[in-house]
Amino acid sequence: MAGATPLKTLYKASMVEGKARLFARNRGPALVIPAGNPLGVHGLDDVVRRSDLRIVMASTSEPGARSQYIAALEGLLGQQPTRAILARETVSFTGRLGIQHRDVPYAVASRAAHVGIIYAHLAQYYAAAFPQIFAKVTVPGAEQFSSTIALVPSVDPLRAAGAKAFSEYFLEAARDVYPRHGFATMDAEEFGEEIALG
Repeated sequence: MAGATPLKTLYKASMVEGKARLFARNRGPALVIPAGNPLGVHGLDDVVRRSDLRIVMASTSEPGARSQYIAALEGLLGQQPTRAILARETVSFTGRLGIQHRDVPYAVASRAAHVGIIYAHLAQYYAAAFPQIFAKVTVPGAEQFSSTIALVPSVDPLRAAGAKAFSEYFLEAARDVYPRHGFATMDAEEFGEEIALG
């Protein structure tokens, strides 16, 4: 399960089959901030305007996600404000692993950064799972910078029948489950659409 670019890399390495199926679309980026919003961050305008705010997002070790966040910032704010935000990025901190799902909330919780830029469904999860630590700030217009996630079978799975059964079950359930947890609702044409990896 991944976006098309990493799946294409796996296909070139002969690790997965040549056709993947779409099952989710994220809503683009949102902001994750400390609970109670002690610094009064209500949107991207505050992040641009406030030179005292340090931000964190996916590192260069995750170029796909990082480039999506930067493209969203540039599309919503323009290049100059985006450069101003990136100039205040917390790039390294004790404990950084290079995995945004872990690094962004860790940086905000440990105060290594004031604002995390991360996919909306992840910000929603952190705020719901740890309301005493995090809050989510929705970014209006961010959904136009969404991306999809697809499922592809591995080549020669250890338990082929089990892998096939899981894929069938997963694709049956995902259309209803993922939107309940912060993803966009996909229309009938997009959900399950096959994408060629080769």
